[in-house]
Amino acid sequence: MISTKAFVRADGSTTIICPECRIAKNVSAVPFKGKKHLLKVRCPCGKAFTVQLDFRHHYRKNTDLPAKYSFVDTPADGKFIVQLTNISLSGIGFTTNSPNLLKIGLDLIIEFNLDDKRKTLIKKKITVRNIREQAIGCEFTGNEAFEKNLGFYLQNN
Repeated sequence: MISTKAFVRADGSTTIICPECRIAKNVSAVPFKGKKHLLKVRCPCGKAFTVQLDFRHHYRKNTDLPAKYSFVDTPADGKFIVQLTNISLSGIGFTTNSPNLLKIGLDLIIEFNLDDKRKTLIKKKITVRNIREQAIGCEFTGNEAFEKNLGFYLQNN
């Protein structure tokens, strides 16, 4: 079965587009928030498909960038190398070979270079929000969240 993705807007609405005939329908995703994010849909053209509802506040760009993190409260521990897998205006995702060093709520400093023309250096404070085996999800902390260079990078796929 074909699967598509639909981004949910701030007002809770989304547009579902049939992958077969491209008919678009605006629907409310509010009843599914916090519950079901994968829906089975049948279009009037007869095509059945699944729709993954994405409730994220910001667009998330897939990446494959090397990065380093260090602990905020113990910088003497050195830097740990990770692979940045995605980035948005509000956070990042990365993979690590040593997830056991991390705990939810832990503050870190992350450093990486974007793969733009200038190889822009990004250095931000982050907080670990979720850990799934070797995949770590983090949120930019406080006033670290917005950066002009990062916003420009995310707009230019």
